[in-house]
Amino acid sequence: MVGRWLSMAEAAARLEISTRTLRRRIARGELQAREGEDGRREILLDTTPTALDTLQDTVSGLQGAAGAAVTAYRQAADEWRDMLSGSRRSARAAWAVVALLLAAAGAGGMYAADRLGRADMAADNLRDTLSAQADQLAEARARADRTAAELVAAREAAVRAETRLELAEAQNVGGNVGRPGPLAMIAKALGQAAAP
Repeated sequence: MVGRWLSMAEAAARLEISTRTLRRRIARGELQAREGEDGRREILLDTTPTALDTLQDTVSGLQGAAGAAVTAYRQAADEWRDMLSGSRRSARAAWAVVALLLAAAGAGGMYAADRLGRADMAADNLRDTLSAQADQLAEARARADRTAAELVAAREAAVRAETRLELAEAQNVGGNVGRPGPLAMIAKALGQAAAP
């Protein structure tokens, strides 16, 4: 066992128990204690990281990734919402221009025909612009859908990791000496599942 001598308060905090419970465990012989150089009682604790610690770190990492995915999705949705709003304003303005050009065309003769030709060109350009913006909007929606799917997958992975953690905690009660316990087997299974 790789251990470290800790004060009563540090050992109780590490084991997540009260100092009273810590004293009872020492009295029962479950933990080794000694008198430190300063005259205070010290407890020897195993400080090697456990599979449970590793699993908890994994769960925390997955939760962070899920939060980042949600933030990215929201930012992308806000950006595309702003672009869509701008496209709608552009479309309204374009149709207003077309209407004004058509009204001017009715004013008279050659001048009207010339203006009508220009209006047709402007309308074509505006239609091309609108078509390009519609393509951009479709691409934005596809990105938003992919981001939403990634978010769902990240949430599912976090739920699976939490379930594994709860199972590991439930099966780690008691412990087995000399052979790998359920926690070690779960950690091994997680390592194999994470391998490419």
